[in-house]
Amino acid sequence: MPPRKSATPSAAPATKPTSDDAKACQLILTYLVAQNRPYSATEISSNLHNAVTKTRTDKLLKEMFERGEIGGRASGKQWVYWGVQVCVVSVCVGAREAWVADGVEVDKYNQKHHRVSTAGIGQRPG
Repeated sequence: MPPRKSATPSAAPATKPTSDDAKACQLILTYLVAQNRPYSATEISSNLHNAVTKTRTDKLLKEMFERGEIGGRASGKQWVYWGVQVCVVSVCVGAREAWVADGVEVDKYNQKHHRVSTAGIGQRPG
């Protein structure tokens, strides 16, 4: 008869993030931001040509969502995840500050373009 396993369970090591997990998280995050649309764990895994397995993708997506790196929402029985987008307003403010620092008169620029875009309003068609 084969020997029996002992009744006391062996101490299971706690799951710690490995370098492979960090690489997989970066791969998934890059993919989600580049695609700019929500995907399920299965779709992400298959679109990455199974570079990350489906179960591992699901686990990593849940962890990334809890850390706030990505957005997620329940859709029926499964979750869909998407990359968090950069706020465009802060980019525009930064660009305006750079223009002012360079000496560009932003208000005159905006006024000129506003006049050009509204020049035809109120005119009757010929």
